[in-house]
Amino acid sequence: MSRTNRSTGIFTIGHSTHNTTRFVELLQGHHINILGDVRSMPYSRWRPHFNRENLSDELNKYGIEYVFLGEELGGRTDKQYCEMARTELFDLGIQRVKDESQHNNIALMCAEKDPIYCHRALLVARTLVASGRAVKHILSDGSIEVHEATVERLYKHLGHQKNQMRILENSTEDRDDAVYKEQERRIRKHL
Repeated sequence: MSRTNRSTGIFTIGHSTHNTTRFVELLQGHHINILGDVRSMPYSRWRPHFNRENLSDELNKYGIEYVFLGEELGGRTDKQYCEMARTELFDLGIQRVKDESQHNNIALMCAEKDPIYCHRALLVARTLVASGRAVKHILSDGSIEVHEATVERLYKHLGHQKNQMRILENSTEDRDDAVYKEQERRIRKHL
């Protein structure tokens, strides 16, 4: 992967229904120089410009490196997210992202427009944040939402208030785990 002296960080982005021009603008607007594709299947029936080879070729024109990370960090498996997070392959993918983010701005891409509906937030960003890394989500309008704000929005989306959610354990981490799991169950019902 390439190196740069720009400020560095970890971002996520959903390709959603963007055209190539808009997608590249979003990446360039946040100085992304590596796109890590975390889709298990890096192809889109409805948006062929986001197929692995097409996207890689297009990003290369703008000096953005395409890296497929779907094998390590893809969300479509038979395993629950908590099981996936404990695999050696997932750990290797997370470490690769951490290593690259020391020298690059890397955006982890999946298809979903909103991170609260995607494993890139519910699994990958969650793991990175738990390890002490900051993660920022690039929203479809180009604005940034820090992961902690995404989690707050997820609580509201599910009809919970973070400080009033009642579960067996009272720690914030346990409440967050319950909310992540509830959203994962909802997402998997629609796969």
